[in-house]
Amino acid sequence: MKIDLHTHTIYGSACAYMDPDQLIQKAKAVGLDGVCITEHDHVWGDEALERLRAKHDYLIIGGVEVNTDSGEVLVFGLHQPVLSVYSIHDLKEIVDRAEGLMILAHPFRYREDLVNRVVSPGLFSKTEINATEIEKITADPVYPLLDALETDNGHSGIREKTLTRAVADYLHLPGT
Repeated sequence: MKIDLHTHTIYGSACAYMDPDQLIQKAKAVGLDGVCITEHDHVWGDEALERLRAKHDYLIIGGVEVNTDSGEVLVFGLHQPVLSVYSIHDLKEIVDRAEGLMILAHPFRYREDLVNRVVSPGLFSKTEINATEIEKITADPVYPLLDALETDNGHSGIREKTLTRAVADYLHLPGT
Protein backbone atom coordinates (compact mmCIF):
# COMPACT_ATOMS: atom_id res chain seq x y z
CA MET A 1 0.00 0.00 0.00
CA LYS A 2 1.40 3.40 -1.00
CA ILE A 3 0.41 6.35 1.16
CA ASP A 4 1.94 9.82 1.11
CA LEU A 5 2.45 10.66 4.79
CA HIS A 6 3.32 14.32 4.22
CA THR A 7 0.84 16.43 2.25
CA HIS A 8 -0.54 19.94 2.60
CA THR A 9 -3.51 21.88 1.26
CA ILE A 10 -4.08 25.58 0.70
CA TYR A 11 -6.42 25.54 3.70
CA GLY A 12 -3.71 24.81 6.23
CA SER A 13 -0.24 25.42 4.82
CA ALA A 14 1.22 28.45 3.08
CA CYS A 15 3.55 26.19 1.07
CA ALA A 16 0.64 24.31 -0.55
CA TYR A 17 -0.90 25.02 -3.93
CA MET A 18 -3.80 22.52 -4.06
CA ASP A 19 -7.13 22.33 -2.29
CA PRO A 20 -8.06 18.97 -0.73
CA ASP A 21 -10.04 17.81 -3.78
CA GLN A 22 -7.13 18.56 -6.11
CA LEU A 23 -4.71 16.82 -3.73
CA ILE A 24 -6.80 13.67 -3.68
CA GLN A 25 -7.34 13.67 -7.45
CA LYS A 26 -3.58 14.04 -7.99
CA ALA A 27 -2.80 11.29 -5.46
CA LYS A 28 -5.19 8.92 -7.24
CA ALA A 29 -3.73 9.87 -10.63
CA VAL A 30 -0.18 8.96 -9.55
CA GLY A 31 -1.30 5.64 -8.09
CA LEU A 32 -1.31 6.32 -4.36
CA ASP A 33 -3.66 4.32 -2.16
CA GLY A 34 -4.13 7.17 0.30
CA VAL A 35 -2.81 10.41 1.75
CA CYS A 36 -2.17 11.86 5.17
CA ILE A 37 -2.98 15.55 5.36
CA THR A 38 -0.34 17.02 7.64
CA GLU A 39 -0.87 20.77 7.67
CA HIS A 40 1.57 23.03 9.50
CA ASP A 41 0.42 23.28 13.14
CA HIS A 42 -3.22 22.61 12.15
CA VAL A 43 -5.12 19.40 12.85
CA TRP A 44 -8.02 18.50 10.59
CA GLY A 45 -11.15 17.45 12.47
CA ASP A 46 -12.41 13.89 12.20
CA GLU A 47 -15.70 15.04 10.64
CA ALA A 48 -13.94 16.98 7.86
CA LEU A 49 -11.69 14.02 7.10
CA GLU A 50 -14.67 11.67 7.02
CA ARG A 51 -16.50 13.98 4.58
CA LEU A 52 -13.46 13.91 2.28
CA ARG A 53 -13.19 10.13 2.56
CA ALA A 54 -16.84 9.68 1.66
CA LYS A 55 -16.75 12.23 -1.16
CA HIS A 56 -13.74 10.62 -2.83
CA ASP A 57 -14.06 7.01 -1.62
CA TYR A 58 -10.41 7.22 -0.70
CA LEU A 59 -8.15 6.67 2.31
CA ILE A 60 -7.43 10.02 3.99
CA ILE A 61 -5.66 10.19 7.33
CA GLY A 62 -5.10 13.25 9.47
CA GLY A 63 -1.83 14.33 11.01
CA VAL A 64 0.05 17.54 11.69
CA GLU A 65 3.48 18.96 10.92
CA VAL A 66 4.86 20.64 14.02
CA ASN A 67 7.77 23.09 13.95
CA THR A 68 10.09 22.26 16.86
CA ASP A 69 13.51 23.21 18.13
CA SER A 70 14.79 20.08 16.34
CA GLY A 71 13.09 20.65 13.01
CA GLU A 72 9.69 19.87 11.56
CA VAL A 73 8.03 16.73 12.87
CA LEU A 74 5.13 14.83 11.33
CA VAL A 75 2.82 13.73 14.12
CA PHE A 76 0.03 11.17 13.94
CA GLY A 77 -2.47 10.42 16.67
CA LEU A 78 -3.11 13.93 17.98
CA HIS A 79 -6.56 15.45 17.79
CA GLN A 80 -5.83 18.88 19.21
CA PRO A 81 -3.70 21.80 18.00
CA VAL A 82 -0.12 22.04 19.24
CA LEU A 83 0.58 25.69 18.47
CA SER A 84 2.21 26.44 21.82
CA VAL A 85 4.66 23.51 21.65
CA TYR A 86 8.18 24.20 20.39
CA SER A 87 10.32 21.82 22.42
CA ILE A 88 10.57 18.40 20.81
CA HIS A 89 10.73 16.90 24.31
CA ASP A 90 7.41 18.54 25.22
CA LEU A 91 5.93 17.35 21.94
CA LYS A 92 7.14 13.81 22.65
CA GLU A 93 5.32 13.82 26.01
CA ILE A 94 2.07 14.94 24.36
CA VAL A 95 2.41 12.39 21.55
CA ASP A 96 3.20 9.56 23.97
CA ARG A 97 0.10 10.39 26.05
CA ALA A 98 -1.97 10.22 22.84
CA GLU A 99 -0.22 6.97 21.84
CA GLY A 100 0.81 8.66 18.62
CA LEU A 101 3.88 8.61 16.38
CA MET A 102 6.57 11.14 15.46
CA ILE A 103 8.48 11.23 12.17
CA LEU A 104 11.24 13.79 11.59
CA ALA A 105 10.38 15.48 8.28
CA HIS A 106 13.11 16.24 5.73
CA PRO A 107 15.80 16.17 8.45
CA PHE A 108 18.63 17.57 6.32
CA ARG A 109 16.78 20.27 4.39
CA TYR A 110 18.67 23.57 4.46
CA ARG A 111 21.82 21.70 5.60
CA GLU A 112 23.58 21.48 2.25
CA ASP A 113 27.00 21.87 3.86
CA LEU A 114 26.41 18.72 5.93
CA VAL A 115 24.97 16.77 2.98
CA ASN A 116 27.97 17.74 0.81
CA ARG A 117 30.42 16.75 3.54
CA VAL A 118 28.87 13.33 4.12
CA VAL A 119 27.61 12.19 0.70
CA SER A 120 29.95 12.09 -2.29
CA PRO A 121 28.42 13.01 -5.66
CA GLY A 122 28.81 9.54 -7.18
CA LEU A 123 28.44 10.73 -10.77
CA PHE A 124 30.16 7.75 -12.39
CA SER A 125 30.19 5.34 -9.48
CA LYS A 126 28.14 4.40 -6.47
CA THR A 127 27.43 7.25 -4.06
CA GLU A 128 29.71 7.06 -1.03
CA ILE A 129 28.77 7.85 2.55
CA ASN A 130 31.30 9.05 5.14
CA ALA A 131 30.65 6.55 7.97
CA THR A 132 32.48 8.65 10.58
CA GLU A 133 30.15 11.58 9.87
CA ILE A 134 27.11 9.29 10.15
CA GLU A 135 28.23 8.32 13.65
CA LYS A 136 28.52 12.00 14.60
CA ILE A 137 25.13 12.87 13.11
CA THR A 138 23.36 10.00 14.85
CA ALA A 139 24.69 11.06 18.26
CA ASP A 140 22.06 13.85 18.20
CA PRO A 141 19.69 13.25 21.14
CA VAL A 142 16.64 13.86 18.93
CA TYR A 143 16.78 10.45 17.26
CA PRO A 144 15.71 8.29 20.23
CA LEU A 145 12.53 10.41 20.45
CA LEU A 146 11.42 9.46 16.94
CA ASP A 147 9.47 6.57 15.48
CA ALA A 148 10.78 7.06 11.92
CA LEU A 149 12.57 9.43 9.53
CA GLU A 150 11.07 10.85 6.38
CA THR A 151 13.53 9.41 3.87
CA ASP A 152 11.63 10.29 0.69
CA ASN A 153 10.34 13.84 0.38
CA GLY A 154 9.42 15.19 -3.04
CA HIS A 155 11.33 18.42 -2.43
CA SER A 156 14.54 16.72 -1.29
CA GLY A 157 17.43 16.06 -3.64
CA ILE A 158 18.97 12.64 -4.20
CA ARG A 159 21.97 13.30 -1.95
CA GLU A 160 19.75 14.56 0.87
CA LYS A 161 17.59 11.43 0.54
CA THR A 162 20.71 9.26 0.47
CA LEU A 163 21.95 10.78 3.72
CA THR A 164 18.57 10.43 5.40
CA ARG A 165 18.33 6.78 4.39
CA ALA A 166 21.86 6.14 5.69
CA VAL A 167 20.98 7.71 9.05
CA ALA A 168 17.71 5.75 9.27
CA ASP A 169 19.55 2.51 8.44
CA TYR A 170 22.29 3.22 10.97
CA LEU A 171 19.70 3.89 13.69
CA HIS A 172 17.42 1.02 12.62
CA LEU A 173 14.57 3.51 12.23
CA PRO A 174 11.91 2.97 9.59
CA GLY A 175 11.97 5.35 6.65
CA THR A 176 8.86 6.87 5.13
